[in-house]
Amino acid sequence: MPAVTPAPRRRLPDLDAVRGFAALSVLFYHLFAWGTRPAQSTGPARMLASLFRWGWLGVDVFFVLSGFLITGLLLEARQRPDYYSDFYAKRAFRILPLYYASVGVACLTVVALNAPVDWRGVFFSIGFLANTGSLLSFTLTEPFGVYWSLAVEEHFYLLWPLLVRSLPVRWLWFACAGLIVASPALRFWSAHSGAPFDIYGFTAFRLDGLALGAIFALMKHERVSRRITVGAVAALAAAGLTLGALLWRVGALSRTSELGAALQFSSTTLFIGALFLAIRSVGSRAPTNVVRVLGFFGDISFFVYLNHLTAILAFDYFWARMGLSRGSLGAELVRAFTVVGVVVVAGVLSRRYFELPVQRLRRNLGARLFAKCSLE
Repeated sequence: MPAVTPAPRRRLPDLDAVRGFAALSVLFYHLFAWGTRPAQSTGPARMLASLFRWGWLGVDVFFVLSGFLITGLLLEARQRPDYYSDFYAKRAFRILPLYYASVGVACLTVVALNAPVDWRGVFFSIGFLANTGSLLSFTLTEPFGVYWSLAVEEHFYLLWPLLVRSLPVRWLWFACAGLIVASPALRFWSAHSGAPFDIYGFTAFRLDGLALGAIFALMKHERVSRRITVGAVAALAAAGLTLGALLWRVGALSRTSELGAALQFSSTTLFIGALFLAIRSVGSRAPTNVVRVLGFFGDISFFVYLNHLTAILAFDYFWARMGLSRGSLGAELVRAFTVVGVVVVAGVLSRRYFELPVQRLRRNLGARLFAKCSLE
């Protein structure tokens, strides 16, 4: 009898849309609001910078989404004998090929453009330690600056499957709640004590978003009623907005203060969690065209996220070599359309000719191993 392999999981359009929204948020933040703006920036260009100044929150959206998806997969597979091997094989084939290809392209780019680079940061990025610069004394020069979030997620992937496998489901709720409380507590401790940790990127300080996503996966797994879900949306939104308002009222909204360092991420994470849960509740009733467009970007979001800083670095180099200035609305839009066009076209090609073939290779290898074990 021929071996039967599980059918591939059905893609969820609403989650693809969330993924696309997160990638675009980070992309537009880096295009318009990140770094040192040209001194001659016009009013419209400054308005664009103000519009996208919170685009960095796309990273927090990714954390909540990853916590939800990964925990959901683990809960479904927690009784299977291939629980660990299947999970880590899927993560490795999904992340490592494109990640290391992106690191390679970024290295070639900085060498070709003679851009400043801290090679220690590149070295530690290869081992998914890009978020330990404050401890190991290196700097993530561009275009390697986005790799810190991959380090956070990879560390989560290493430890979280062990807890999901070994703890009863009821204890997982407490584990998630503990992480949601512990992360801001650690951020406050670090800011107060002057400990050499990067509050923005160190793994232990950024687990609250992943844990909140894990709670949403537990809600789905336990078939929590719609009424409770709606109540959770309202409670999360109220908590996030209230916390943000209090931080603003006492002048602690910036991460430069101890209170802001501890609670700014908590405020934004709670509000993002409310939006995420609301989107999951709406599901197929969301506007089709919006979901389709964002879903397109969701398909290539990993490529866009990993490579957009490389495209920005290259554009800025050649723009300066041509003697052109930035700061006008026209110049900023030309920059944006060029970078977006390049990463979208490259992302589509990568998806079709690199990422999907790698996934097919993984499935074929898995099918062969399954067949071999069945025959034995």
